[in-house]
Amino acid sequence: MFLCRYIKIFKSVVLSILCFGPLLLAGCNTGIESTRRVTPSRLDRRELAETPEDTVMHAIHLSPLRDWKEGRPFLVADDRMLLIYESRISPEAMDTTRMKGSVIRFSRTLDRLTPNGSMERWIVFSDDQHEFGYNTGKSPEAADSSFFPLDAPMLIDLTSVEEAREILSGLTLWTRSPLRYDDEGERIAGERFVPVEVVDVVAGDVLFPLHLKVKETDGRISNMYLSISNSGLESRTFPSMFFLSDPKKRYPAISPEVWKLIQEGKVRNGMTKDECRLALGNPDDVNSGHNWSSTIDLWSYRNGMFLQFQDGLLVNYRM
Repeated sequence: MFLCRYIKIFKSVVLSILCFGPLLLAGCNTGIESTRRVTPSRLDRRELAETPEDTVMHAIHLSPLRDWKEGRPFLVADDRMLLIYESRISPEAMDTTRMKGSVIRFSRTLDRLTPNGSMERWIVFSDDQHEFGYNTGKSPEAADSSFFPLDAPMLIDLTSVEEAREILSGLTLWTRSPLRYDDEGERIAGERFVPVEVVDVVAGDVLFPLHLKVKETDGRISNMYLSISNSGLESRTFPSMFFLSDPKKRYPAISPEVWKLIQEGKVRNGMTKDECRLALGNPDDVNSGHNWSSTIDLWSYRNGMFLQFQDGLLVNYRM
């Protein structure tokens, strides 16, 4: 009886070591106790609260399908739309038909019965010669409320482009990104945190529906590519590309030397979280914890960059 009880206790101890031993060893190796995963921490959530830049594109009316008016224009951004949209164009003619750059318009919706007995809503577009049907894959009720102009593949909603033009044209913005392109789409040199004037907004491509033509301080005209939505799933959103005012004035305590590093997208030990965020953007993942005397924050980015802060100051990084 005593032996059986002893064996049970021994098994419990061994199981505890197997389960928690690696965690204890990890804590000893890193010097960080009770590291917890926080995405992001409460402090970072407060620092990442909605800014004026987050609200700029809210004025674009991305209406659900039920609110589309007949004739709403869409620009065809890719010839492959003929492979996705149902039409009466013969298979032979599809090989030579070029739709890219043409404008088609919303005509109507229709519902079709599926093999399982449910109804699916289709959207019909027209170019005055042909009709193109797109299956939303949704029930009529779901499509009417949850299908938006950005959901139509290979098409750019020209109504949204025009609204973006009205919002942005004539504004002076400060760039967060050095990305600039010429009219042929070739990358050219650009700077971050410098003022540019938005000269025009035109329809772009499948990836970035908005192409902003901007005037640099030296008079040069270049293009910056932008998403329409502010969704975190999209890249090159307005808040990730621009400031509405001179960012340097928001951070008067940043020295000219550190500001130069920020403009170049670089960091060095001793920089604050704000300075690193300006230089590299928001982290994709945050882990917070502590050692015996300090608070430790670990930032990581999808491209492999890694920053380690101790009491709010950068002490280690990998670029």
